[in-house]
Amino acid sequence: MFSRDEIWNKLKDRIFDSSVTIVLISPNMKENRVEKSQWIPWEISFSLKETTRNDRTSHSNALLAVVLPDRNNSYSYFMYDRNCSGTTCHCTHYETQKLFTILRENMFNAVNPIINFCENSSNIYYGDHSYFEIIDWDSFCYNPEFFIERAIQKQKKISEFIPSKEV
Repeated sequence: MFSRDEIWNKLKDRIFDSSVTIVLISPNMKENRVEKSQWIPWEISFSLKETTRNDRTSHSNALLAVVLPDRNNSYSYFMYDRNCSGTTCHCTHYETQKLFTILRENMFNAVNPIINFCENSSNIYYGDHSYFEIIDWDSFCYNPEFFIERAIQKQKKISEFIPSKEV
């Protein structure tokens, strides 16, 4: 297991000058070991922290999560459409337990979320409910600039979210 300092030293130069962090979500992104010993949560954490070096301070990066399809070209391992029977309720369901904790904690973290309650007792979130954008690979490939810009617009409104920055 790498120490926090060892990981920081490897990542700081690469992350300091960046402004957008793109996280690729895949069926096997999480290894079956402690999250603190995996690179992805540390990279996300450092990209969200404000760090000062040489009289310059970095800012929290915009976050964009791109969901990759599985072997069957499906995204349902992580996200799928859900309709409640007998209503006009329609939403996208996310399998958040498959994410690293730092990503889960940056979902549904708007300071003033817009929430409806579905007849099946689920919360339905509207608008910008999460600090990071989530998009499937096909949509991202069709118009990457659009989704990167959406993530940047959320970053400019970071005060409207409760960001989690720790692994």
